[in-house]
Amino acid sequence: MNYREWQSSLREKIIFQLKNNKVVLLQAPTGSGKTLFALDVAFSVGNKVLVAVRTHNEFYPFYREIANRFHGKRYAFLIGRSNGCLIASEKVKAEDITCSGCEFLTWKKIDFYGSPFETLAKLKKEGVNEKFCPYHSILNSALDADVILVTYPYLFIPSLRDTIGISLDDYVVIVDEAHNVDSLIDLEERRLSPNSINMAIKQSFGLEVKQILEKLKAKVVEITFKEKKFIALSKEKVESLLL
Repeated sequence: MNYREWQSSLREKIIFQLKNNKVVLLQAPTGSGKTLFALDVAFSVGNKVLVAVRTHNEFYPFYREIANRFHGKRYAFLIGRSNGCLIASEKVKAEDITCSGCEFLTWKKIDFYGSPFETLAKLKKEGVNEKFCPYHSILNSALDADVILVTYPYLFIPSLRDTIGISLDDYVVIVDEAHNVDSLIDLEERRLSPNSINMAIKQSFGLEVKQILEKLKAKVVEITFKEKKFIALSKEKVESLLL
């Protein structure tokens, strides 16, 4: 591999720090070769690499470099349940999808060839014809790869990371576009509105449960404005926060 000047000057320093369990932050402009450089450095430190990106669209640059420059290295990617389900819409939340009783609840070992989007489209087509689940097939096949591409939640939410059986001790971790990490607090955000509580009330059978939900709805209405979903703070509360 031919290195650019900035890559040559930093490569050994970064490898040294990573081998000593240090976190390295690298800032470089678009088109400077940082994706290829990050993978090259990671493979110089360990045999398995975990790449975390913000969205599925960011999978492709890493796939391209792996396919073109790292021959013999196997790649895989992970997607959410709603993205891989053959029945549910991608707009449905993963926690609202129940796999038990599904006619496609079987999986097969797969190889990841082609781009992530091409691979997923191919698996969905085969899944319908062969009666297997693309989501569970991907989940059960990904850990065999040398490089696994995931979105931020699979790395930064421990409960989600545990479901796929990844031990960070086994991987060199690359966090792409790390300046977006400050938005991680939104990953597990859940919203509660009077409408959602009304739906829960309609689906409830116990009188005590309905009463609790009615009290909760009243409290939500009390502390939020009707037109804009902001928390209502009194003047005294604002002043106390500024002290």
